[in-house]
Amino acid sequence: MINRLSIILAILSLGGFLPTQGYAQQDVHFGTIFVEDIQYETSDDSQQINHLTDQSSKQNQLETLYKTEIGEPNAKLKKFNASDRVPASNTSAKDDEVEKQVGVVRNSDLPKQIIYFIELRSFEGNNPISIRQSASPSSKKVIDLQPGEMVKIVDTPSQYIHKMRMDRDNQGLWKPVHTREQDIQKPNLYYDWRNFTTITSHDFPIELDIMVPYGRNSTPTFSKPGAWSWKDCGLSESLCVDQIDIHTKAYLFDATIVDVSSSANGSQHELFYKIGYQLKDKDGKLQHHVGWIQSRHAKRKITQLPKSLLATRSPDSFGTYESDNERMQRLKKYYVFDSNMDSKNRTINRWLSSTPGKTTEVFLQNIAFDGMVNFSNFELSQDFQLATEGEPFSQQGVSIGAGIFAPIFIDLEIQGMATIMVPIEANETDIYKKTPIFRGEQWLLYTTPVSINGAPFKFGFGAYYMSMFSAQRDFGFNSLVGFQAKGLFETKSFWTGFRYGPTGQDFNFRFENREVGFEFGYRLDPARHYESWTIFADFSDTNFNSATIDNSTKYQLLSIGLRKQF
Repeated sequence: MINRLSIILAILSLGGFLPTQGYAQQDVHFGTIFVEDIQYETSDDSQQINHLTDQSSKQNQLETLYKTEIGEPNAKLKKFNASDRVPASNTSAKDDEVEKQVGVVRNSDLPKQIIYFIELRSFEGNNPISIRQSASPSSKKVIDLQPGEMVKIVDTPSQYIHKMRMDRDNQGLWKPVHTREQDIQKPNLYYDWRNFTTITSHDFPIELDIMVPYGRNSTPTFSKPGAWSWKDCGLSESLCVDQIDIHTKAYLFDATIVDVSSSANGSQHELFYKIGYQLKDKDGKLQHHVGWIQSRHAKRKITQLPKSLLATRSPDSFGTYESDNERMQRLKKYYVFDSNMDSKNRTINRWLSSTPGKTTEVFLQNIAFDGMVNFSNFELSQDFQLATEGEPFSQQGVSIGAGIFAPIFIDLEIQGMATIMVPIEANETDIYKKTPIFRGEQWLLYTTPVSINGAPFKFGFGAYYMSMFSAQRDFGFNSLVGFQAKGLFETKSFWTGFRYGPTGQDFNFRFENREVGFEFGYRLDPARHYESWTIFADFSDTNFNSATIDNSTKYQLLSIGLRKQF
């Protein structure tokens, strides 16, 4: 009877890496460790070890398996738990199935290495991190790791547990970066969980997006890493393996930093990825190849949380540490739809932009105010006025106003804006005199996952109120009310939108009466986003036919000015 022991649960992430018992004994597949206290009854524990190895012979077997037998790498991915274990009386019945899904080993057979990748988070505003020759900020810089790039780490179990403790306590530590034996040895970087994502085999396979250089339709994969470019593919038949494009399905196998000091590009070192990828041959059959690619031509296929959300935590969480997956689950309640959590459009968000990365609150700012001042031109024409006066009423003035904004969810907010026009000049008549004009708007605005050229699309519904403070009421109306819909595209630099809605007098609106409007804004300092001074223009065209007086009213209002959050 086996005593109750701490065991190592390894998840087989590339499911076909154990097609035969022979390969299982040689440990050529990906995995990681999860310590649990469970009893298992099987005599083959030591044969089920599943961990990533970078030993050359094992790595070659791994790549051979990938190219010949795997197919879809995660097709058979399964997490093993107590309810999945094979009863002692029926071990042979499920031998093959368990062998292809999980590895179990006792404490006495602990792996000496835990291999994983860490990625510099690619949230906006994150800076490159220097990899240095030794574990000191004063040592010579080897290379700058760019946001979105990954390096390989090899830990002993005690080193990995120490890293987890530092994660929990919101602290960092120096980690040696793993490279091939023939490449630069033992470079170091300073790791902390807020700047880096840890990618263990629980997250394998790591699928990549291929980034093709501008002006080209493909990028090469090389048989070995080095100071190569696409122009070097003609130097040797064996140097370039393939030309791949953005439609290629690729997975990360390895990473290394190569000394390219002899190259003409001036860079001393370069980060390379070893990838497995799928291509169809001339007969239409799917082939699995392996090659090296520059890191700048590949990114992990995932959307990361903004820094402001990474810093948040549950009030009842242990210490201050919370994994990204746990955080994603908790933050779902802040979105209208879960799908918006994976949308890049969430970075164009007033509330996340104003929330610093160190706060534990999702919304540091729950309300915002904008002030605005602008020049306005008002043109009004009516049937009876044109018959008697011969020209529209025109008035110019200065408008001042304010906007108020508040979030309901990260992707849903309410807005309210009000302006009053102080007249300066007008072509006054016996009917019309200079008059202040008040306009108010209210909106419920939703940010969709849809974007065009990086500009998220937003839409909303609202209402507006317009009034002319004039003693004269012979022109047929004193105020207008409308309900309207708006579509908006917004980036960090500008926004542009269109609105439409029916119009009525004193809430008695009809669809044959309408207002259409256009708006545009440009932020003078895009880096400050919503806190920037902004130039804006707004134009509205309104058509109103009175139901009580047989006349038609049309007016246009154009405003050009500045606005600023305060």
